[in-house]
Amino acid sequence: MKEYDFIPVLLGSDRNVYGMAVSFHEQYNIRSIALGKCDFLETRYTKIIDLYQNKDIEKKEVFLKELKKIYENNKDKKLLLIACSDTYMKLIVENKKELEKYFLVPYIDEELMNKLVLKEEFYKTCEKYNLDYPKTKIIDKENISIDFNYPVIIKPSDSVSYFKTDFPGKKKVFIVYNENEYNNTINNIYNSSYKGNLIVQEYIEGDDTTLRVMNCYVNRRHHVTFMALGNILLEEKTPKSIGDYDAIIPTYDEKLFKKMKDFLESINYVGYANFDFKLDKKTNTYKLFEINIRQGRSSSFTTVAGCNLTKYVVDDFIYDKDMETEYLKNDYLWTIVPKGVIFKYLKNEKLKELVKKLYQEKKVRNILFYKKDFSFKRYYFLTLRTLNYYNKYKKYYVNSNNNDDSNNNKKSLGIIGNDYNKTTKLFNDIVMNTKAKTDQEHIIINIVLTKDIEKENILKNIKYLESIKTSYLIIDIDDESIKDFIKENTNLIIIDNLDKVQELHEENII
Repeated sequence: MKEYDFIPVLLGSDRNVYGMAVSFHEQYNIRSIALGKCDFLETRYTKIIDLYQNKDIEKKEVFLKELKKIYENNKDKKLLLIACSDTYMKLIVENKKELEKYFLVPYIDEELMNKLVLKEEFYKTCEKYNLDYPKTKIIDKENISIDFNYPVIIKPSDSVSYFKTDFPGKKKVFIVYNENEYNNTINNIYNSSYKGNLIVQEYIEGDDTTLRVMNCYVNRRHHVTFMALGNILLEEKTPKSIGDYDAIIPTYDEKLFKKMKDFLESINYVGYANFDFKLDKKTNTYKLFEINIRQGRSSSFTTVAGCNLTKYVVDDFIYDKDMETEYLKNDYLWTIVPKGVIFKYLKNEKLKELVKKLYQEKKVRNILFYKKDFSFKRYYFLTLRTLNYYNKYKKYYVNSNNNDDSNNNKKSLGIIGNDYNKTTKLFNDIVMNTKAKTDQEHIIINIVLTKDIEKENILKNIKYLESIKTSYLIIDIDDESIKDFIKENTNLIIIDNLDKVQELHEENII
């Protein structure tokens, strides 16, 4: 068996890391080193990854120290550094000169990163290179007015900073349907520790199957050596995971490939690139949402379909080969959800027929279940989590045909508060001190955080909660006169303590 003179060093410990580790193992039969904050289920009980953990790894000094330790222990090998999240990608790029003393670093420089990763800068780049993107406005805390029709999308410009913040009701991306909802969402975000700009965009109609994801590799000669386009079948709907993909089939679009290839080569790009698009059926064009200057969490769909994602970076940085551009053209289903979930929630009949055909031909794979990494404990816990997708989709996926969903009959609980930390604690207490600890038993909670407790503003917030069909309300404001004012000016049923929340929940009312 051939022995290779390099080791992949993967930063992170999630699905992306495991997909890359499987790809390296399949292609070169080598174990990867991974360095992350903690171990997620994907990288637990595995024989193909040596995982090192440090809870402070996102701090620059700790990050560099831990990587130098890895270098000192593996000086006899070439070490290929691969980021598997935005946080690690940014740390690599910001410390690229130092890291290149010890590692092979397939990433662009900081100046280009800022033009691509900060979304307001990225959309300027789109204008320059004639890349289609949704109608967009950049807002900040002091300037939130927009001239769009609802619904609209709200997302952070600085995804790395946003990832580190937390607040009740946090989502990766918000879809808001009216002005009150828009104002409350902006208010909740800026009451957290996030202080960056926000991106507001027109909402492009279409289900998950109108989404596309493109993965590319560009070598050190600034030549694109690999391109793959995935047709999304199902996208995650859990609030903190919106934008992650659960099922993908490769597709091909020569015109789109050419446009993105020309773009990457013209900006002197290097490394993995990951693009998210949505097909705008009104104009029949693909609208570009963003670029990640790394491979995406679902990029292993290329490996399962026959184009191993790792060989392009190895050919470039280990063997210094300049290859012709390879395009993924094979039909294969990449999925992390059960077959039953796909057939229940995939509504596109043409794609459903293709999925049936791929199952019949056994061209289907969940990369987390890697046969050469089998252990009873690993497969047991992965199976439990995979089956839990039935509950997750039942809870979160909007499905008009699923009228038997008991959650449709539940009424929602509202919280209005004016102290971020206090209301966050209350939110956590409601979730943790009731029995609402599983996807099947969740409580529907709408939160309004407001620093301004003037009566006019309070009334506006109450009207908003009423407009989204909130039924019960907890007033998390200490001012007794404001509490009395709210009680006099709303038809919502006021709840004074957590015991009453628990009682209503046990009765399946909220």
